[in-house]
Amino acid sequence: LEDTYNQQIVGLLEAALNRLGYYMMLRSFSAMEEILAFFRNWNIDGAVLFYPFFDEGFMRQLLDFQKPVVILDRHYPGLQALTVDVDDYGGGYTAARHLVQKGHRNVGFAGPVTTRADVNLTRMEGFRDGRKEIGLSLTEENMCACHTPYALGLAEGRKSAGPPNRTAASVSNMY
Repeated sequence: LEDTYNQQIVGLLEAALNRLGYYMMLRSFSAMEEILAFFRNWNIDGAVLFYPFFDEGFMRQLLDFQKPVVILDRHYPGLQALTVDVDDYGGGYTAARHLVQKGHRNVGFAGPVTTRADVNLTRMEGFRDGRKEIGLSLTEENMCACHTPYALGLAEGRKSAGPPNRTAASVSNMY
């Protein structure tokens, strides 16, 4: 809960649950087995999972408990699970189109694009496609695959928008 986005979600979720007569228990887990034990040993009515990085097999085990589970910002294509996702691809695409419409042509992208499941990779793909659609490519020199927490993201944005002839950057971060 280090960022205001998650803090707001937790606050709104708790208020909504309270209005429905439920109480919320907030837990964090360091291992997948802990979550399975929690589902086995507690009489819970359901769960909301923030950005789970579990594989599909593990998520299937959770869903087998027949408890309502809402998954935030992660999609499991092979499962019938209720997910609430951000349009990461659309966000990257929109950022590229916006910057180009503002007259920028040599635009950089910075973010921790490290794994296939990474939302930042999806944002970068949208950003690349938004540029490609109007005949601009996203080259290695225009990309920075780097960790971009807020303060570093600002610094990277300023650096990426500098030479050689770069006039803007889209900086992406998950947190």
